Amino acid sequence: MEFLKLNFDLIIIAVMSIAAFAMIAVDKWRDETDRRPLIHTALILLPAIAGGAFGSLCGMILLNRKISDSTFMIAIPVLAIVEVGLSAIWRTGFIF
Repeated sequence: MEFLKLNFDLIIIAVMSIAAFAMIAVDKWRDETDRRPLIHTALILLPAIAGGAFGSLCGMILLNRKISDSTFMIAIPVLAIVEVGLSAIWRTGFIF
């Protein structure tokens, strides 16, 4: 149980990053198969609320998706930096 307590933040970030990467992949697949792509709000809110910014950033770079959209190119890296900061605060026990 001590392992889960210490690494809870990393587990959440990893799971949500995988989900965010999958959402970027599904968005690209839907766009390429002439289906309606996912709405931008959903693609930004998952990383913002749940902590999947690293997965979104990896999906954007590896799948070459949403690279030209300035909203994504600004918001997703900023959210990734915020995740690192919050994780560092959580690990040092500064607030909690």
